Amino acid sequence: MPNLLDSLEPYLLAACMAPDALNHPCIVAAKAHFAAGGARIRAHICLEAGRRLGLAPEDTLHLAAVCELLHNASLVQDDLLDRTEIRRSRPSIWCEFGETIAVCLSDLMLAGAYASLGKLTSISAIPAALALVHQRTRDVILGQALENLSDTTIGSPIALYERRARGKSASLLSLPLELPLLVSGHRGAMQDAHEAAGYFAVAYQISDDLADLDQDQAQGSLNAVLMLEHSEGLSRVQAQSAAAAHARHSLRQSKEYAAKLPSACAAVLDTSAQRLAEKLAAFEHSPLALAGV
Repeated sequence: MPNLLDSLEPYLLAACMAPDALNHPCIVAAKAHFAAGGARIRAHICLEAGRRLGLAPEDTLHLAAVCELLHNASLVQDDLLDRTEIRRSRPSIWCEFGETIAVCLSDLMLAGAYASLGKLTSISAIPAALALVHQRTRDVILGQALENLSDTTIGSPIALYERRARGKSASLLSLPLELPLLVSGHRGAMQDAHEAAGYFAVAYQISDDLADLDQDQAQGSLNAVLMLEHSEGLSRVQAQSAAAAHARHSLRQSKEYAAKLPSACAAVLDTSAQRLAEKLAAFEHSPLALAGV
């Protein structure tokens, strides 16, 4: 896996490059965005899953690139829509290069993701992989569209919150498991992978809300703690505790689904879930404990 991770960074940039337009503003913006780094958690999940499932290294790299390109495209658009000015300790793309370049760069990343699928050596798997990537990309787009909309047909506020969290985050967290499962012939396990990622995404989003409570309140952003506080009539401390408990329950569900997957291919996701569960448990004793999740 280390060699594949070393190969991933130049791969991501190359997927956005145009040899006859190296100084194009979109290419310059792509270089700046990828140079800022990132956890690459989706790549880690995908590369380890591919290794455990016995995929060819080059196919595993292509799939990891698909997942990271889609995720980074969503980050560029999220920053634009949310007017977020800082990403990874540097100006966000729209803020530094303008809104037009931000939109075009996210589109360029999407195009690079689909092109990466076409490089799979498992040619027979390409049609199904394309359909899956389209489905998950669609889920993210529809989830983003719900971000600031109310929907009284969903049920409770926390149910609406979970739908939004799953729509925006779960799809791009499940792809790093679903794609290796699909290509390796374990299609029957893909739904369990999607459920594992979905529950993890809800817990991760709640942990972010606990850590960013003051900032979200000041900006009027969607936040699980504030939602529980207002909809359930809870005190701030009660709402924080309820949110943390809900997140921990989601993590337990995530681990149950992950345990069903073949070859322990969700090992990276499972490890991340365990670390997050420990931070959430610590939060119940000290709200400051979740800082930096």
